[in-house]
Amino acid sequence: MNPKICIVFNSGAGGDFFTSLISRQLDKISMTPMVDNNGMVLNPPAQAFKKVCERFFLDKFTINHFKDFDIPPVVNTHHCYQEIVDLFPTCQFYYIDDRKHLSLTVDTYIKKRLIPVNETLTEWLHRTNPFPDIKKIRNLSDEQIRTVMINDWNKCLREWKKLNLTPIDLADIIDKEKCRNLVESIVQLTINVQEFNQIYDEWASKNSELISGIKYKS
Repeated sequence: MNPKICIVFNSGAGGDFFTSLISRQLDKISMTPMVDNNGMVLNPPAQAFKKVCERFFLDKFTINHFKDFDIPPVVNTHHCYQEIVDLFPTCQFYYIDDRKHLSLTVDTYIKKRLIPVNETLTEWLHRTNPFPDIKKIRNLSDEQIRTVMINDWNKCLREWKKLNLTPIDLADIIDKEKCRNLVESIVQLTINVQEFNQIYDEWASKNSELISGIKYKS
């Protein structure tokens, strides 16, 4: 089964949240997500698809990863390349454009994903960078690694733009009315407002720092 909608996003840019809003409208099997005290979505839809996309990339686009895989109608990923777009030609691909807020989304990712598990930025760099000798690099400051992260996030945005994915401004996602209009436009249905409000309000109540930071910058 091919996905109908794929949301591509940088970590910290609300991709699991936005995907949950869409998925809940189209895929009635999808669970209503829970949000922890750090604002992280705990049971986002299509987690398996996200992991398969990562393996697809790391294994140099070996298509076998997608065989015998039950793909839901709404998915998301951090890894999107021409090979994935070609693999699902009927899917609508969107990317969350956080280029005006990269420092904020990087800090949000650190707060939600790294601090709760006591992972240092140096450990993150060693874990995520494919450079063979990356673990020999130990003398970078946290601020220098943050710069590496911001540059990586920005590089992804440039690549997704080259792929002609449809951009969605992050500032529109954190604005409730604009977000509701976006979801309705994407699913091409009259949405269940009660379910939308339930997901949006829970997430927003625990992401006030991200929301206020974007509103201030915008």
